[in-house]
Amino acid sequence: MPKPWTIRTPYVLAFAENAGNREATGNYSDAGLGLTYFDLGPSNGAVWELSEFLVYIQDTGNFSVTGYGAASALTNGVNIQLWTDGALAATFNGGRPIQTNADWGRYSNDFEYSSWGQGDNVLIAKWSGIKVRLHAEDSDMIRVALNDDCSVLTSHTFLMKGIFLQPDGEFYTT
Repeated sequence: MPKPWTIRTPYVLAFAENAGNREATGNYSDAGLGLTYFDLGPSNGAVWELSEFLVYIQDTGNFSVTGYGAASALTNGVNIQLWTDGALAATFNGGRPIQTNADWGRYSNDFEYSSWGQGDNVLIAKWSGIKVRLHAEDSDMIRVALNDDCSVLTSHTFLMKGIFLQPDGEFYTT
């Protein structure tokens, strides 16, 4: 007889690239590290139900509508993707890369820009009300693909919020 599913309280997980770095502030252009993926997905038979996607950008200087952070627009842009069974299944931004600060406002449903008068400025964009279920057995994951120089940003983080579901009755631990 199968064990009951256990639901854990809401959580936030940061994406991690293959090297384990959670800050997406490297040079991912072809002249640097090249195309880099920041992945988030369950393991060990777990199932995750995700309800929000968040991006946090912090940079020195004023952000413009046509720039990315306080720098110029990205050439290739940020692509947020759903992968299942090793194949691209869907994109969060309709297949269009996010290249500017304004693009985060265009594609997200909650957008905030904070300028403190001195020090770094912050942009937070959020997709709320989504429902994505990721299954470890299907190799499901959310993947953020970067192929631009993001090294000028002070902080650049991608987060998912939701709940852990696991068939063995135990809470998922990382």
